[in-house]
Amino acid sequence: MTLTRADRKLLRGLRRPVAPAAFSLVTEWERRISGYTGVPHAVAVNSGRQGMRLILEYLGIGRGDEVVIPAYTLASLVPLIRETGAVPVPADIDPDTLNVTPDHVMSRVTPRTRAVMLLHAFGSPAPAKETAEKLAPRGIPLIEDCAHAFGARRNGLSVGGFGYARFFSFEPNKPLSGLGGGMVVSHDPGLTSHIRNHMERLPLDPRTVWRKADAVRREQFLAATGLAWLPLMLLSWPATGRWIRRIYRGAQPVPSSMARFHPVQAALGLRRLDEFEASLERRRRVAARLSAALPRGVRPQAVLPGGEPSWYFFVVRLPQPAEPVRRHMLWRYGIDAAVGEEVADDCARLLGWWDCPHTASAYACCMALPLWEGMSDHAVERVTRALERSMSCT
Repeated sequence: MTLTRADRKLLRGLRRPVAPAAFSLVTEWERRISGYTGVPHAVAVNSGRQGMRLILEYLGIGRGDEVVIPAYTLASLVPLIRETGAVPVPADIDPDTLNVTPDHVMSRVTPRTRAVMLLHAFGSPAPAKETAEKLAPRGIPLIEDCAHAFGARRNGLSVGGFGYARFFSFEPNKPLSGLGGGMVVSHDPGLTSHIRNHMERLPLDPRTVWRKADAVRREQFLAATGLAWLPLMLLSWPATGRWIRRIYRGAQPVPSSMARFHPVQAALGLRRLDEFEASLERRRRVAARLSAALPRGVRPQAVLPGGEPSWYFFVVRLPQPAEPVRRHMLWRYGIDAAVGEEVADDCARLLGWWDCPHTASAYACCMALPLWEGMSDHAVERVTRALERSMSCT
């Protein structure tokens, strides 16, 4: 995300009291997201995680219940499920699409299963329709985690339209970026009314939004001046990488679950939504060029038939462990790529399950290559050539 002069002007509103009329921006933001996704009810929340927690709360999920999740996803979702008293149960992924499959999900369903969570991994549509159809006879709701996937479609339909409910995230690094916040959309007006009533009782938290803006400015400065090189080098080395990740995560403002979505965030989102389709098309063109230029033996994340990803990450699978290759790319060529937990976590291993081999393999061998909207052909060639040479040297 880049903050423009117009964005900075909007951010001044964080320093002023919010007039009641300003919340019409939030209402308009909800209406626009509902229209874009084709799902009739939408409500803005302070983060995608807050949206997920409120969905689970509304469904009455608690102690003794089980929630099936993808084994290859963000580990921070696990404690959110455990906070309800429920047990997260990991389902393995397809080794090519990196998404869960209906069969793997159904293999984890038991009489205690109260919900299934399906992630559209890295912006690539998962088989939500097929999974929802298998769950329907058992009356188990499907919750679609669309945090990576705003703008992704399958067979012409936006992701998030097949399950009971879905949540989006608008963090600065997401396809539709803002200064945080999220959205829950559903065909059930009772769910969105419950969440709206909850949100309206919460205070605003302008300080967190302002801190997010400061974090974006710092990252822009480091990238523009080349000073990002040092922390990236330290990140790539096992002895210092965990320490750098801890510092980075500690410096990132965490949205409060006890705060509501701010009208300034809605104003920023509406501005970006107007330009989103053009932005998405640019990302898709870059992804196509990267796919065509990959070295032999490197496979991009496969896309289901009819799928149109949003390309939150451009993830590839290497024929060898990814960590040494990433380190060589960074130290020798100055190319930053993500591996291991920087891409996604092996939640099966973290939960003590050892029967998700596709997830374990993906965690070891997958890499997220750099992708940005204005990426030139020269930059694509530089990245893929560095990958090829680094693979041969490790």
